[in-house]
Amino acid sequence: MGLEGVELIMAIEDRFCTSLPDGKTERFQTVGDMHNFLMARIQRQNSEFCPAAAMFYPIRRILVDKFNVDRASVKPSASLVSLLDAESRMQFWRTIEVALLTQLPGLIRTGWLTWSGEVFPPECSTVSQLVEQCIDLNQITVEFDSEDGEAVFAVLRQLVADVAGVDQSTLTSKTNFVNDLGF
Repeated sequence: MGLEGVELIMAIEDRFCTSLPDGKTERFQTVGDMHNFLMARIQRQNSEFCPAAAMFYPIRRILVDKFNVDRASVKPSASLVSLLDAESRMQFWRTIEVALLTQLPGLIRTGWLTWSGEVFPPECSTVSQLVEQCIDLNQITVEFDSEDGEAVFAVLRQLVADVAGVDQSTLTSKTNFVNDLGF
């Protein structure tokens, strides 16, 4: 995305009080893709589950299913370093970012002249801290709820129209940011 794309991302982040994952915005090819992402965040935030549970269970599923961590070992107090060997940490971090559509702080490289692995940032060193970080990064305005899909689309369509300099009535969920709007 060019400058207009960056301007649009910033406008969406400001209007919906959320953050979009750096480097992952190319996934949003259409206005509908962006709308679906925003609605998923709204639904997750307004779900009947507590936010910690909504983040903990997918993280545990990834640890168990993709990294063969013993399910009983995945507790809120568990250190991520104790659950994952050094070779798996970067892949785990990227898997979490993709699965939860979030941008996590970078891993910390250990060793000065030789690579001896990566450790998790202090604010994400335990499962519980990772859960809290993901909750913070996945916040979105409480102005809308899961029943407000049309209202969210109307706001999004107006933002896109303003940045692209087009009439909002020409925008549909299938409008492509690159092919149709030149972003």
